[in-house]
Amino acid sequence: MVETIDKPSDVKKGRLAHVPLTCIVMGSNPRTHFDDQEQFELNATVKALGVMTAVILRDLGDGLYQLVAGERRYHAAKLAFGEDYEIPANIFDMDDMDEAAALVAALVENIARAGMSAAEEARGCAKLLAEFAGDRNEVARHMGLKPEVVARRLALMNASDNVLDALTKRVIKLGHAELLAAAPKAAQDGALAKLLAMPSVPSVETLKEGLIKIARPLATACFDKSECLACPNNSDTQRAMFSEAIDSGNCTNGECFTAKTEVILLETKASLAENYPRVEIVREGDNYSVIKLVVEGPKGVGEDQGKACLGCANFGAAVSAIPGKEGKVYEQQCFDTGCNTRMVAKHSKATAAAAAEAAEASSADSSAAKKGSQPAKKGAKVKPKTKAKASAVSAGVVEFRKKVWRTALRTELQTGARKSIQMLIAICLADSARQIQSSDIDLTPVPGLNGKSVFEAIQAMNKAEGAHISATVASIAFTALDSLDNRHVTDALKAFEVDLAKTFAIDEAYLKLLTKSEITAVAKEVGLETAFGKDFGKLMLGKKDDAIKSLLSVKDFNFHVVPGQLAYQ
Repeated sequence: MVETIDKPSDVKKGRLAHVPLTCIVMGSNPRTHFDDQEQFELNATVKALGVMTAVILRDLGDGLYQLVAGERRYHAAKLAFGEDYEIPANIFDMDDMDEAAALVAALVENIARAGMSAAEEARGCAKLLAEFAGDRNEVARHMGLKPEVVARRLALMNASDNVLDALTKRVIKLGHAELLAAAPKAAQDGALAKLLAMPSVPSVETLKEGLIKIARPLATACFDKSECLACPNNSDTQRAMFSEAIDSGNCTNGECFTAKTEVILLETKASLAENYPRVEIVREGDNYSVIKLVVEGPKGVGEDQGKACLGCANFGAAVSAIPGKEGKVYEQQCFDTGCNTRMVAKHSKATAAAAAEAAEASSADSSAAKKGSQPAKKGAKVKPKTKAKASAVSAGVVEFRKKVWRTALRTELQTGARKSIQMLIAICLADSARQIQSSDIDLTPVPGLNGKSVFEAIQAMNKAEGAHISATVASIAFTALDSLDNRHVTDALKAFEVDLAKTFAIDEAYLKLLTKSEITAVAKEVGLETAFGKDFGKLMLGKKDDAIKSLLSVKDFNFHVVPGQLAYQ
């Protein structure tokens, strides 16, 4: 029989007793959600029969008791009978029930009674794990759960608070929560919001199918996957933790997967930059048109054009960022497919013409043989006649070329006053004289000459010697060169028939501007490849700086030769 007490001091600790509701304070209930219908039914039962099962209390002293288990019964009694109602209770001393024991009691009570959600169990397991110094077996023993169930509940703590709350309120199922817990918490909340915004929450299987579609296959990852082995976002790990998980071998943290992939893509691009004039990371939706450079065959551009293409700014490599092909490198690519198409057609036409010429020569040989004449040499190959050139040069070469041209033209103007006068008149006729700044002109050859007054300038030149005036005119022409359009510079070079080789020589400064592909193209064009010898190909497989040093040390080679990419036309 349960003892009834009139006042708190009469409570016998460690025994069943009745305690006024006014003497009870709320404890930390691991259960946070109560089903409204279930509570309504309990309220009705308590009102009719009273509280039949004792709640668990912990003696706090001073006449107060902490509610350890039985919150739903407490609220039902208070609603039915008011605060003066004396509820049956099983009371424990502080010494007999510490915080851990109180938590265990509350959890066991709630687990034993229907209705406690997996999310509430998960939070309770996490609290007990801290109390038992991380010993999962102790948590399982005290809670009366199998160790694998405890492991799954603890894994569920990877879910965000919003997901756990939705599970507690029965808005989603455990399977939904486990699938969402596999993703980063920020992503979980976004996915949950989309689920709840639907007319009805999709099934667990439907959610799984959707997650599989957006998961990233680890088999295609280009980065080191050693860190992924124990990662909670690895579906292999998830399948070991949860009842519901997507297929093995997938990553559910797209943000992490993308970030690691991006590092590898950038590193790969940087490693190829020394080899090719152009390296691009190709992503989904990019409008890059890329085609493999082929020298011979139906899609070939021909041997000479193939050599020229090596130095083209549109020749290079593509690094794939396309899902499923991340990090894959496509080398020897042409990024100017229009030019490639024209060159293939040009080579095809030239090859056909060469074949026709060869057939005609063969026919002539046959006729000559019948007449007893000496036939032409058999086996002579007629090479297609095409003019090879690169469709574009790199930005660095463009700037370098401008300096080469201006240096050559400046040197040419210094060979005679007449050329400086011609240049200055041509500049004026081309409407480029406005680019000349008086502050940049060397006026020292003519004493008293300045830009302040036309009268004073003419007077100063009247007194000056002809050589001094010529020097001043040359200075004005030189000043204009730096800002003169390239087309005017090349016009002047052609008009004066300037030989760039007199002022230019292949050197370290020039070669360092180039990639290994461009260096190869230049070496083939000017004969440096032949001069170096049979190990040229092996040399270009090494470091660029070492290759440059070796090429510039070739003996008896005339480096005063101008590659096509620097020549004016």
